Amino acid sequence: MSTALAILKGALSLLLNFRLGRTTVAVNIPEPGVGRLTVVTNSVECPSNSMMRKLAEIVNKIIKEDRLCYSFRMGREEAESLYGEIIYDKYEVTLK
Repeated sequence: MSTALAILKGALSLLLNFRLGRTTVAVNIPEPGVGRLTVVTNSVECPSNSMMRKLAEIVNKIIKEDRLCYSFRMGREEAESLYGEIIYDKYEVTLK
């Protein structure tokens, strides 16, 4: 599910033209196969039906192309050096 939400956030970023870093406010996965992503954008409008259709088109195109997706483990300093603030979310992650 986290990969699906990452694809969705990337597509939203392309469609609504907002930066990726520090824009995720919440991620909720209440059950398998169901997820909710809340982001902060620079738009004051709610997404229209046509925008939602375009978002679905972008996401479906990415899925149809069966693009590779990579996940890495690296130290914070190296990640910050390579990717900058894009690695951070807006919300604080609580450790249990």
